[in-house]
Amino acid sequence: MNKNALISFVRRRILGREATPDDQKVLHFQRAAQAVNYAFNTLLSQIPLDDKGKMQIESYYVKHYYDQPVKESGGYRYFGVSDSVVPIGEGRGIWYVQPSKGETKAGNPLPHATRPQIATWNNLPIPINETVWRFGNISGNRQIILEDIGDSPITDIRKVDFGVVRGLESYSKDEEVIVPDGRNDLLISFASEWLSGNPPKESINDNN
Repeated sequence: MNKNALISFVRRRILGREATPDDQKVLHFQRAAQAVNYAFNTLLSQIPLDDKGKMQIESYYVKHYYDQPVKESGGYRYFGVSDSVVPIGEGRGIWYVQPSKGETKAGNPLPHATRPQIATWNNLPIPINETVWRFGNISGNRQIILEDIGDSPITDIRKVDFGVVRGLESYSKDEEVIVPDGRNDLLISFASEWLSGNPPKESINDNN
């Protein structure tokens, strides 16, 4: 079902009947939408990051962007993400970043900046020459910043492809929504608890 239909479904289940105009005071549609957003994102964050879970996330919840321009300002190279992002995995909801097709080394994902920047071989340090990405703030806005380590061979990146695990807030009202693992029961339970002021503890998977 689409996003608005899902919100209406959960609202009816919480009310225990079909909604009426008077229920705008009891449980306003937008208030129900906030609860469903929270519940959906919580369920999404709880998908195990094993091979099966990663395939599920990749298939249903990652939105892909292509040929996004890389900007430059104050010595930084960066691009913006307009979606709300569910902080899953090492990239905290950024599924991958890579140079766009046609660019040098196109198709090879760039590593996240949290990885160690010193490598060793036979207990001796070896130089790392690569481009990494990280979250940062530029001009007050959240951006993904590209940084070069050592003599990176792909410093001249003009456009990028990337994928994000979107929060439900970023779905359009008519966009189809697949509830993680089909757990409508948990979605309703989490939404009800959020509305009661006692939201469930989130379980974020940081491991790969």
